[in-house]
Amino acid sequence: MAEQKLQAMQEALKKQKLEALRQAVEGKVPKAAQGMVFELADELSLEERVELSDGQDKRKLSPLDLLIEIFRALPMPVSPGMMQMSDSGSEGEINYTEILEKV
Repeated sequence: MAEQKLQAMQEALKKQKLEALRQAVEGKVPKAAQGMVFELADELSLEERVELSDGQDKRKLSPLDLLIEIFRALPMPVSPGMMQMSDSGSEGEINYTEILEKV
């Protein structure tokens, strides 16, 4: 009975982590490739721990939590609802009249 309860809690936790991963990859990974990310995530253990160190601080987290952190740290390629152009438009504006005069 206790083992069933523990297994149910682990499954609920994994489901919660996969939802966090889904939110973290949204807009950062093409829909066609998201399946591969989730296949990888399904194989990652919640019990194992990865130790990370930045020289002074050390912390341990599961491989799945690490994957979630990696995707959360990635910037969105384009802000939702916005278009990003390579030119800012504020400096070096194009003067079409000047171009036509040269032709």
